Amino acid sequence: MSKTLGFIIRNLIRLIVVALVLVMVVAGWFLTISWRALFHEEVSTEERLSRFPAESLPLDSEVQIYWDDYQIPYIEASTDRDAAFALGLVHCHLRGNQISVFKRVSQGRMSEMLGPITVEIDKAIRALDLGYAADSIIASMDEVTRDWMEAFVAGLNYYQDHTEEFPPEYALMGIDPEPFTVRDLVIIGRLAGADVNWFMYFALLPERNNEDWADLWSRTVDAGSNGRVSFNADRQPMRTILENSRSGSNSIAIAPEKTRAGVAILANDPHLGVMLPNFWMLGGLKCPSQHTVGMMIPGLPFVTLGRNQHLSWGGTNMRAASSDMYDVSKFPPDSFEVEPKSVDVRFWLDEDYITRRTSLGPVLSDMDVIPSDSGEHLALQWVGHQVSDEFGAFLRSNRATTIDEFVEAFRGYAVSSQNMLVVDTAGNIAMTLALRLPIREYDTPDNIVFPSEDSAYRWHGSLEAPDLPVAKNPPEGFIASSNNKPTSMRPPLGFFFSGSERVGRIQELVSAEDQIDFEFIRRLQQDVYSPDAHALAKVWLERIDSLELSQRAPDMLGELREWDGHYHADSRGPVAFEMLTTHLVDLVLQDLSQKFLYRSWTYVTKFLAKDLKGYPVPRQREILDSAISLAETDLQRWQNWGDKHRLRAMHNLGWIPLVGEKLIFADLPASGSRETVMKTNHDMELDRDVTTYGSQSRHVSIMDHPDNNYFVLFGGNDGWIGSENFADQVDLWQKAEYIKLPLMVDAARARSTTQMVLTPRPNTK
Repeated sequence: MSKTLGFIIRNLIRLIVVALVLVMVVAGWFLTISWRALFHEEVSTEERLSRFPAESLPLDSEVQIYWDDYQIPYIEASTDRDAAFALGLVHCHLRGNQISVFKRVSQGRMSEMLGPITVEIDKAIRALDLGYAADSIIASMDEVTRDWMEAFVAGLNYYQDHTEEFPPEYALMGIDPEPFTVRDLVIIGRLAGADVNWFMYFALLPERNNEDWADLWSRTVDAGSNGRVSFNADRQPMRTILENSRSGSNSIAIAPEKTRAGVAILANDPHLGVMLPNFWMLGGLKCPSQHTVGMMIPGLPFVTLGRNQHLSWGGTNMRAASSDMYDVSKFPPDSFEVEPKSVDVRFWLDEDYITRRTSLGPVLSDMDVIPSDSGEHLALQWVGHQVSDEFGAFLRSNRATTIDEFVEAFRGYAVSSQNMLVVDTAGNIAMTLALRLPIREYDTPDNIVFPSEDSAYRWHGSLEAPDLPVAKNPPEGFIASSNNKPTSMRPPLGFFFSGSERVGRIQELVSAEDQIDFEFIRRLQQDVYSPDAHALAKVWLERIDSLELSQRAPDMLGELREWDGHYHADSRGPVAFEMLTTHLVDLVLQDLSQKFLYRSWTYVTKFLAKDLKGYPVPRQREILDSAISLAETDLQRWQNWGDKHRLRAMHNLGWIPLVGEKLIFADLPASGSRETVMKTNHDMELDRDVTTYGSQSRHVSIMDHPDNNYFVLFGGNDGWIGSENFADQVDLWQKAEYIKLPLMVDAARARSTTQMVLTPRPNTK
């Protein structure tokens, strides 16, 4: 029996029980969940904070926490241990459920919560073995980092042990509270550091035996490896290279000569899953070694995007190639490490299986969700299986006082690869490449699976952040990064980057302005112009006119001719463009291939017009005539782009039948598109679409004063369903407004609405 057939049979059996599982889950929800949360009866900020343990804590001295109306905390502590402990309390209070879910997902334990429908995914995550190096990573931590981590974990556990009521999701997902460990956080960090290239690899694997594989691979490399760079490495100083000698966002660093106030400005808007609770939480911290404010990942005890007294920083995922796949079929049997494992499955039988590992990494082809049915044994070599120091790197970056210290902080950092942008109070701006880069001998891969016996495809050492090019104070007066290729260099940084559309638009707008201020940045982060879509619309109109088809659909073509390339929610032009282009994709692919990768935006903008032009003129006319007619009909279904394209404030369990609709807090018309600066991603879709990936948080720091920092989340800071602060920033988000978060203690205290004092246990000596 083939793997594919076996997979189908097993999952058909599972599907038989899915309905029963859902009924049981929903019943459990109704029996145990807080009715106030389910029907959006708000739990006030005051009530939420009344649950926070504040007395007789294992502290060295008193700790102050200043909470604002949005339940954003600012911690003031006189010792580092107390600060880290209080930060753990805060993370567990605001996002304890999210951290518990992150922990289980990263360890391949989703089936404990969701039942048999996630068994194969759990097995694949366990095969990836995100925690392979965790114990060694902890052992290699310096004392300062380890002490901080242990105190933070102690705070998480103290809050969990002393709470009287757990988040409503615990009952729905069957989560039993269990202690957190430093190892758990390291593995969560590895989940956050997963290689985004895996999605491309796994999508391409089943296509390699098809007759059009060569064309598909050529197009994939062509579309993903070219494009505009953020800076030219040839103009930047290279540090000494060692002899033995890798989700989406926008980030902009602007020098003083281009700003109204004559100071540097740093702006970020991360692009991740659009879901509640938000991936980020906001907060501030002051203690002897840290003085920061900004955005943190729940469960990771540092500011990832934000500022301190000297610097402000942000970043974008670089999409560097930190992994390679190898065919290890020729390895001798005794070279495979075999380990039996078992998945605990809620509402179903546990499932036993084995994992295998080689010297090159875990064997992924044993897992059903990895599409390989050709008898190959495929192993994954990943930088994330090596010992590295991400926690120490971010803690050092949070403490850095100069850009050079900030760059050096990322020595030892490995995953995920990041373009880190930084500005300082003196007006310097810079971008450093934070990753561990495998040294490869080739410039462009000729496949996605390499023969393990060929040394030309092996890694020959690695480079780290301080050894790689650094852009500092470029003559343009700014640096922009949007997941595009950061620079061209040897060894190659990667092979599948975002195109030039977003970064090109940012560069165009910033280049044209010499009086940049907060209002300019606000407009920039709201920009919804798509240069590629606008150009493609002109191509369609030119071809339609040349084939004398202009009278076929007056409404649709009229909207298209008037469209200025902006995806505004109240505009009808983008609907006309999307309807026509989607039908053209479908009609052209009928004659080429139905590979879903050909439907991605990068492929469409680069190849679709060429593919259409490659047909004989009569066939071109036939395709366009049909697409125009279909698009004219479809256009009548929608009043404007916001009618078709939606942004939904929904809890991440909103997909559950019956109950899920109660977890939708807002269903909004959405501006933006796939590669606009304000990204609201969507597929080539004729029906209404809801964006699930795109811009979901914003940050601006203006370096004229430490308190001029502005943030907003799509959602809220509190992850408790029903909390007054669960989705209270959605309206701000929609109106392009921000929350000003000061760095200085006096300002944080002055804007707080609740001043909480955490008291230590009485001295019993």
